[in-house]
Amino acid sequence: MSGAAREGSVHRSVGFVAWRDLVNEKLITLCLILSVVAVVAPILLLASVKVGFIDRLREEFIQDPSFREVRPQDPDLRQESFFAELAGWPDVAFVAPSVMLVPREVDYVVEGSRSREEARLWPSGPSDPLFERLDGRPPSGDAVVVSSDIAEKSKIGIGASMVLRVSRIERDKRQTVEVPVTVAGIVPGQLLPQPTILADPALDRQVESYRAGIAVPERGWKGVALPPRQVFQKLVVAAEQDIGDTVLSDLRIRVGATALTQVSAQEAAALAGTVAVPLAGPPDGRRFYVLENAGRSYSGGDVDEAMAVLANTRAAVIGIGAPVSVRLLGTATELSGLDPRLFPGVGGGAGWAIRNGAPYMLNNAVYLPGDARPAWEGAGRPATVDLEIVPPAGWSSKAFTIVVRVAGFLDVDAVVASPALLGMVRRGESVPLAFDAANSNIVEQSAGFRGFRLVAATIDAVPGIVDRFQQMGMTVRAKSDEIRKLQQLERSLDTLILVVASVALAGGFAILSSSFFANVQRKRVDYATMRLIGMQKRSVFLIPVTQAVIVGALGVAGSVVVYLMVSGFLNSVIGPQLGFDGQLSKLYVAHFVLSGAFVLVGSCIASLAASREATRIDPAQAIRSH
Repeated sequence: MSGAAREGSVHRSVGFVAWRDLVNEKLITLCLILSVVAVVAPILLLASVKVGFIDRLREEFIQDPSFREVRPQDPDLRQESFFAELAGWPDVAFVAPSVMLVPREVDYVVEGSRSREEARLWPSGPSDPLFERLDGRPPSGDAVVVSSDIAEKSKIGIGASMVLRVSRIERDKRQTVEVPVTVAGIVPGQLLPQPTILADPALDRQVESYRAGIAVPERGWKGVALPPRQVFQKLVVAAEQDIGDTVLSDLRIRVGATALTQVSAQEAAALAGTVAVPLAGPPDGRRFYVLENAGRSYSGGDVDEAMAVLANTRAAVIGIGAPVSVRLLGTATELSGLDPRLFPGVGGGAGWAIRNGAPYMLNNAVYLPGDARPAWEGAGRPATVDLEIVPPAGWSSKAFTIVVRVAGFLDVDAVVASPALLGMVRRGESVPLAFDAANSNIVEQSAGFRGFRLVAATIDAVPGIVDRFQQMGMTVRAKSDEIRKLQQLERSLDTLILVVASVALAGGFAILSSSFFANVQRKRVDYATMRLIGMQKRSVFLIPVTQAVIVGALGVAGSVVVYLMVSGFLNSVIGPQLGFDGQLSKLYVAHFVLSGAFVLVGSCIASLAASREATRIDPAQAIRSH
């Protein structure tokens, strides 16, 4: 017989010997198997109740998309690039920007009905998790999705026609426009507890733009000729004398400044970016202060508020914004908002009185850079020139051209305008702008985006997303506390099960270890005989290990049978009595596989002492003592 054949024969004999030994001692073997069942089956049942309970809670959270929603709390305008960045975050399933921080109601009238109802208007899209159980198709264009309570109350279905009515107050009169829409889908009511109309984001922007007084040309809705909101990064106060700590403190509070710093005239001018302007020394006693707001912007209203505080002082306030790239007479340059009124001696003379240059609200008088004079003269010395605004990448506004009046020339490398003009241009960072030639003014083309609705891919991802927003300095609303409580509960139950299982398994493995060791001691002569007939130590070592594997496997099988019987009773009898909606006892295939593998490995370890003792038996001594 070859060596390989003998080796295979030995291995077969090891398995046969181990199995015959267990069969010959049926009662002891049965007790060992039952000891494994007595340990493993309760652990499976305990784990199954934990899994069933946690899975039910998770299912409730997952079925309600609001548990995965994240919404902002601060009303700041946000660029469209911001939402593109959010959509690229890991674990983010859906992002929908909204014009308003909180969606507002619109009136709607169903075709064939005279009654007018109200519903929230939400922007949405095809990937919205609300549409996982949608009856119909997602919103697109003038096709909308309604909540089931609207459909039931109005007795409408997919394909029905509705009219949205949008109103605004203009010159103390209510103005109303209508938007005919079609019902494309219906969302189950439990997902939207309030009457809700989900629409294409473009429709939401059009509605809110009209409410804000902005023209919507694609629908023929006229707007109100108003200048855009001014945006400034900082405010500079120029005082001819000391205005006192009390006034400065009141000023800081009224405009919400987080820092107030005194600077020189040169430093104040440098903030506006026009550092090439030669500054003469300010009069004795003149002081300059910079108001900052921790990265948040100021508005023209903040300038007015600051001026109101300084009404009884000899001081002025100017908004400061970073220069913007422009094209003038075919040459690239910058638009700066340095207001020379604050800096006596700069330029000098009445030519600096830009405030009297424009008859309309838009102060469009500017000073051109000195090196632009030849091009201006070559163009025939026009009183007005076109100034193309070239927004940086990431701005909501695209390039547009405004008409400015030439007030003169300065030996600087930028177009010098009033702070108000630059502040209006910088509004394009958040909303698209255009130039209204009829009114000689810059106008907003939409209301921008102040809110958004973000939905995480899983409930476990919500706390991490909230933390990421907090690191960005943004305050958001989410049900992260409830999710963290669920996660903490799951971890606590896992710890409890681990402790109980560890104690139980340690006792069970101790029983197996002592039983196998005692079995070897009782059968020392048998093991000695096997050694004498030529069985190798390795084969003798494997006999207790093989018996442990057999006992462990049969014990796991018995535990699964007991679990299935008791689990069925828990789910069919105990669960309904407790009012539990779902499976009270629940395990997945992975749980059985891991449990079986752990028991088999543990059983093998428990048999090592017996296996080692079997290899240490001296055949001659064992037979002589017998």
